[in-house]
Amino acid sequence: RIHAHRIPTFYLSNIVAVLFGIVGISFLSFLFGPDALSDRLNLNCTLLLAAVGFKTYVADTLPKVSLLTALDRYLLGTFAFLYFLMSGSGLVLLLATYFGEVLAARVDRIF
Repeated sequence: RIHAHRIPTFYLSNIVAVLFGIVGISFLSFLFGPDALSDRLNLNCTLLLAAVGFKTYVADTLPKVSLLTALDRYLLGTFAFLYFLMSGSGLVLLLATYFGEVLAARVDRIF
């Protein structure tokens, strides 16, 4: 019998850290005002595109398995978070347009 195990340092430094950086940069969208939807969406869509491209790279690098690994769950969580930020930006713009800047600013603090 041959016992093989993977060293998680490679995956943590080359995959998880990069995705953590992409998600970390997405927090910069909170620096834009509630009325700057195009700037927020531009940043978040660019980061989502970078995450999808990185996912494609990771899928080619990792061994093919038919189950959902912890890294796959982390990637899906990253995508869900970026989608959530984009949806929140749209919601803030709708509130600013139809209900005023005060309510939009309150909801913007939540997101």
